[in-house]
Amino acid sequence: MVQAAVAVEEMEQLSPLDLLIRLYEGAINFLKQSADDCKAERMDSFKENLRRGRRIIEEFQRTLDFKQGGQITAQLNDLYTYMLDSLRQFELTHDELHIERVIDQLETLLEGWRGAQYQAVA
Repeated sequence: MVQAAVAVEEMEQLSPLDLLIRLYEGAINFLKQSADDCKAERMDSFKENLRRGRRIIEEFQRTLDFKQGGQITAQLNDLYTYMLDSLRQFELTHDELHIERVIDQLETLLEGWRGAQYQAVA
C-alpha cells in the first residue's frame, strides 16, 4: 500500500511528456510480457498483460486532441486503431507477428517522444 502511494506521488510530479514516455514504456513492457506468457502457455497472465497494454493504447487514442492536432492526430488515431486490431488478432490466433508489429510501432513512437524530451531539456 505504501509503495502504491509513493508511485502515485512520483507520477503526479512528472511532466506530461515524462508521463507519456512512462506510459509508452509500460505498454511495451506489458505487451512483451504478454507475448512471453503466451509462449509459456500462462494464459491468465497472457490475457492480463495484454489487457493492460491494450488499455494504455486505448487511453492514448481516447485523449487525442482532434481540434488542435490536425493531420498528425488523424494519423495517430489510425495507427492506434491498427494496433488495437492487431492485438485482437494476437489474442485470437496467438500469432506473434501481430504483437511484434505493435511493439515495434510503440518503440518507434517512444523514440520520437524521447527525442522531443531531449529537445525540451537542451
